[in-house]
Amino acid sequence: PDRALGDADSGAASPRALHLLRLAPPHWLADGNTIRFERMPTEFGLVSLTLESHIDDDFVTGRVTFTPTSDLAPPPEQLVLWLHHPDDTFIDHATVDEKTHADFRESCILLPPSGTHEFRVDF
Repeated sequence: PDRALGDADSGAASPRALHLLRLAPPHWLADGNTIRFERMPTEFGLVSLTLESHIDDDFVTGRVTFTPTSDLAPPPEQLVLWLHHPDDTFIDHATVDEKTHADFRESCILLPPSGTHEFRVDF
């Protein structure tokens, strides 16, 4: 996990990482906004994401699902979700599947790279 977070911090794209919303502009997280994509194809498989912003209350919630498309393509080693707060506030706390989750940095969180997971990120 430390190496994975280091990769996310370095800005270098890892060929084994799936980065989500990395270049999304901060205004996408404006309060009340929903970001959603269903079964988006990637080199690793299909990913679905729903993210709901409650940024005026300093949190976002969501659900991510990763589905491999082939047994031949290995799943990503990392699933990195980037969350750029409109006021440049950094992530303070995260939960994944209702458990405290420590794998985050200022503007990103590492999520489990398989299955379906619900998350909440507090700023």
